[in-house]
Amino acid sequence: MAEGLVARGHSVTVWTTAHPAESGCHSNESVFIRYFPDTAPGLHSREFNQAVVQALAEDHSFDLMLVESRSAEAALDRLRPPQRPPAIMFIHGTEVSEELSIIAFDRGPGRYLRLLTQRLPAMLRSLARPRAHFAAERVVCVSQYVADHLASVYLAPPEVLRVVRNGIPLPPMPTQADCRAAREHLGLPQDATIILCIGRLAPDKGFDNAIWAFGRVQRDYPCLLLIVGGGPDEERLRSLVASLGLGKVVRFAGEVPQAATPPYYAASDILLLPGVRYEGHPYVLVEGAAMGLAVIASDRAGLGSELAGEKIALTIRPGSVDDLADALRTLLGSAELRRRMGGALRRHAERHYTLDAMLDGIEAVMSELL
Repeated sequence: MAEGLVARGHSVTVWTTAHPAESGCHSNESVFIRYFPDTAPGLHSREFNQAVVQALAEDHSFDLMLVESRSAEAALDRLRPPQRPPAIMFIHGTEVSEELSIIAFDRGPGRYLRLLTQRLPAMLRSLARPRAHFAAERVVCVSQYVADHLASVYLAPPEVLRVVRNGIPLPPMPTQADCRAAREHLGLPQDATIILCIGRLAPDKGFDNAIWAFGRVQRDYPCLLLIVGGGPDEERLRSLVASLGLGKVVRFAGEVPQAATPPYYAASDILLLPGVRYEGHPYVLVEGAAMGLAVIASDRAGLGSELAGEKIALTIRPGSVDDLADALRTLLGSAELRRRMGGALRRHAERHYTLDAMLDGIEAVMSELL
């Protein structure tokens, strides 16, 4: 986002938490980055909020603030223009939506105790401080669901809400030759339908449901499940694959750097997004759409609303192995349907998920405040 705005003629400075390797300031030729010392890297800490408040009191050179989610929210609470520049806050989700999704899919022992002692108090604390979300002059939501949720649950003023979807530099559609080359590079079979799960291996991603559903259908089709990512759930998922006897048709690629993921998308035919918890507008959907993959996704929050009413993906009930298996059978049984749905989702991405579309939306909100 910062580099894109610089390319359009804006001057952008990024303020962020301490970096494990960098110190002080850094520039990548276009964007100036200031790392605040004595703050915890990557955390919305009190120390970082205090550092931002103090820095804003000393530096009056900015025309606008772009605030990512809860970072520097104390600066919005404590300062008002002209003490600080007008602010645009980007919201990917809310505490209430996150807590509700946890409650819906908590099936473990002691869930009622957790509901009373953890989930409900967290929601009440969140609802008691809505000003932290709306002290900004504009609130940009990554999907219509997020905007509707803020308006209905947090009673956000509709006049401050705007929707700007996440965007990326859209790559060219991979050709059949690209697909063959990617499979050869990754050591994947050329004659199988490749089903991709990509993301952090955590229970909320629903990859265990993907394995169960895949186990039901894999005997009827030449296919392979490719799981890309690392995380706390990896050992459990590997054990599940072994217990189901799927070791020959399920492959774990391990953790892969973001820059190295395109070949995995290019080699695949179907992308699974079986998460059981809240999704605002995941970048995995954007990346899969950009590569023209047929998608099966949970009808959950922003992810479901983004695909609802469009013949661009198959949506399933979150957590339903039966629905996921049925959707897999539908796509595994028809290469033409996969091609048609993937093409439709790619065209949707060309309209909504490009970096230019995202920057156009952000600049429009910037112009309102300027």
